[in-house]
Amino acid sequence: GSGVDLAAVNVQRGREKGIHPYNEVRARIPGLSRVLSFDALRRDMSLENVELLKKAYNSVDDIDLYVGIMLEKPIERENALLGPTGSHLIADQFAAFKMGDRFFYENSASPGALTQDEFNAIRNFSLAQLICENTDGMELIQSDAFQHNNNRVRCSRFKPFPMAEILF
Repeated sequence: GSGVDLAAVNVQRGREKGIHPYNEVRARIPGLSRVLSFDALRRDMSLENVELLKKAYNSVDDIDLYVGIMLEKPIERENALLGPTGSHLIADQFAAFKMGDRFFYENSASPGALTQDEFNAIRNFSLAQLICENTDGMELIQSDAFQHNNNRVRCSRFKPFPMAEILF
């Protein structure tokens, strides 16, 4: 069958929707600035990727947002997958969703908002605790359920989650 080039589809979607080019978006992000040449991209991209961009685009102002984001080096944080532009855009969008959702549990000004005790109970609830409370016969679990190699703890050490107090 025929395959689909998702990257090409994403570039085309961006052009059809009028998404601003990479350099223009980058210029609007605090701590970043518009680049004036391809070589100025070396701060956030590998030499190899900058050379590819030189071949594909006439100007740094023509670089599609999706392409620029995908070619950035990941920011220097543990396990980062995106560079500065993509990281900022995702964080900014998440903040907009979170603050725009009146039912998001952290929005304390909403009708029916959680009390401080309820909020603390949710904040202190871990995935390890969730697994222990919902798996019959579970006695031990890693303290950080997302990591394989860490200390195991007894499920009995967790206090039961006060579900009835929060929901009713």
